[in-house]
Amino acid sequence: VLDISTPLQAALIGRFAGTEVISRIDAVNEIEPKTDAKHDAPPIFRTIATIRFENIKFAYPSRPDVSILKGLTLEIQAGQKVAFVGESGCGKSTTIALLERFYDPNQGRVLINGRDLRESPVLAWRDLIGYVGQEPFVFNTSIKENIRKGNPAATDQEIMQAAEWAQLTEMLDRFPDGIDTNVGANGGALSGGQKQRVAIARALIKKPQILLLDEATSALDNAAEKEVQTTIDSLSRHT
Repeated sequence: VLDISTPLQAALIGRFAGTEVISRIDAVNEIEPKTDAKHDAPPIFRTIATIRFENIKFAYPSRPDVSILKGLTLEIQAGQKVAFVGESGCGKSTTIALLERFYDPNQGRVLINGRDLRESPVLAWRDLIGYVGQEPFVFNTSIKENIRKGNPAATDQEIMQAAEWAQLTEMLDRFPDGIDTNVGANGGALSGGQKQRVAIARALIKKPQILLLDEATSALDNAAEKEVQTTIDSLSRHT
């Protein structure tokens, strides 16, 4: 007798999971575009001179009764390095999420060169931003192709330039295959600091006007943190 209950159960679980995933993919909100079409940012947004958070008030939709930002006003000039410092939950990552337009403020405005950020197409705006998170994701492919993910049209020369900016060249010299070294599943062939620098190179190859580093060294040991911090300190001339 053939017992099909086990594979049938697995198929049903997969079907229910797939339905949930597809519903999330198809979901439309007020920020994300309804199509894959990419529109250019208006000229006013293409060269960023000032970023201003103007009386920002914000609470996450899942916790509308918990205010994260309560009237944030801040202006940043082109070329400035700005650090947000504070305890967990005070709004550091939230401020970055608002700048990336994953959310819009409940009250107040994010202004770019004096214009409301909501006037720019979201995909075009995000093309101007390079982002490196606390735990960067790397793909199971070569270091070169991981960097190229930041700009699929990049040449090999541009990839090597980004690797140099991120201070990866010394590391690459230690690998037999150099920049063609496969990083392995979940970046298993790299240390935490090495993955972080690959992520920095991937962000820099976009030549972003804004580089966002969200606690980019907090998950590293002291030695790796020092190496990555040296990299970060040298970035202003490349962004």
